Amino acid sequence: MKNDVQKISACRANVTVEATAEEIDPIFKSVRASFTKQVKLPGFRPGKAPWAAIEKQYGDAIKEETAKQVTRKLMDAVQEAKLKVATVVTIEDYKAEPGAGASAKIVLDLEPEFDLPEVSTWNVKKMETEISDDEVTAKIAEVRQMMSTFAEATADDVASEEDILAIDFTSDLNPEGLSDAAKRYVSDTNYWTQIREDAFIPGLKAALTGKKLGETVEFASTFPEDYAIPEVAGKTVNYKVTLSTLRKLKPATDEELVSRHEVKSMDELRDMAKKFLGDTKKAQEAARVKAEINNAIAAWATFELPERILDERIYDVLATDNTKPLETFKNDHEGLLKSDVYANAKKQATDRLHVTYTLEKLADAREVKLSNEEFEGALDRLASHVGMDKKKLVQRLLDNGRMNDFLSQERSDKMLSLLVDECAVL
Repeated sequence: MKNDVQKISACRANVTVEATAEEIDPIFKSVRASFTKQVKLPGFRPGKAPWAAIEKQYGDAIKEETAKQVTRKLMDAVQEAKLKVATVVTIEDYKAEPGAGASAKIVLDLEPEFDLPEVSTWNVKKMETEISDDEVTAKIAEVRQMMSTFAEATADDVASEEDILAIDFTSDLNPEGLSDAAKRYVSDTNYWTQIREDAFIPGLKAALTGKKLGETVEFASTFPEDYAIPEVAGKTVNYKVTLSTLRKLKPATDEELVSRHEVKSMDELRDMAKKFLGDTKKAQEAARVKAEINNAIAAWATFELPERILDERIYDVLATDNTKPLETFKNDHEGLLKSDVYANAKKQATDRLHVTYTLEKLADAREVKLSNEEFEGALDRLASHVGMDKKKLVQRLLDNGRMNDFLSQERSDKMLSLLVDECAVL
């Protein structure tokens, strides 16, 4: 077979291939023999039907199967050209006749070619991941707060921050012409709220803090100019408030914390909290470093990308955009191409592909591979994420031609994880 390669750009080539009659005639004979043996026509024993009758009934299927096998043969000529094929874009000008040979122009996207820089090019600043005693103390306080309960107040208790209470209140706010939302600021009985800075009436926290059950307090409340309720925004309203019910916040005791977490002491609980905070901070730091390395690679990379694959990745970004641009521009393809949302999608897709190709090439150079356990684990995570049976997921990846993409992405992610310690510097 012959091939004639014409490079159109760094990542695209036209390959004109030709095969002689001697090379493809066996395909015609094989397809004819297969159909003759398998088809059943009324009035004829299997394998005895005349070819003209078979062609009349199964002509399209015969042409399709022949073209498939001839094209596969022609692709051998492409392989002989030793091109790094990313994907087949189109097959044009296909011709094949018994005794006359076959030819076609095959348009290919090629893998990008580029030189890797020193990995130090992507160095990022390493952040401290040690956990301080103050952080542990704050975490214990947070857990203690989460386990808090509320108890009915005694006669000697006073209201304090985070307590829950019910109030009766009146005001000098004129209810006439107010919306329902604004009328709730006029007066109410047995209104439940919490002692917080952002209480629904500005100044309520300061007015009630330190007050006992049954006490009444009067104060002026000035609402901010940008308050969410326009009728009271910027106004000063005089309130008279009575504390009718009070439930005191009771933070969890040390004994309750120890019992709930099934540890022997508060020291052991602090050790547990420190480990949890440390593991969390390390994971967050690793994720941050990965993101920074990705950004550094994307900023460094300028090599050309395969057009068809880039177009597919742009579509993937658009398809998952919550603003649904593919629906918005359903009948306006040119408008989509000129839109900001398309430009942003192209930027995202370009950055992701640049990073993936770079990490793949680095993984090749360092002979980084996925183990069977890593592959199965990645499939398990994806199956869980998309809510699909693992076997069905594998079949879908194969059917959609995305298995290689999946493997490539997972290997790139592994390479990125290996770069974390190498590229994170003090």
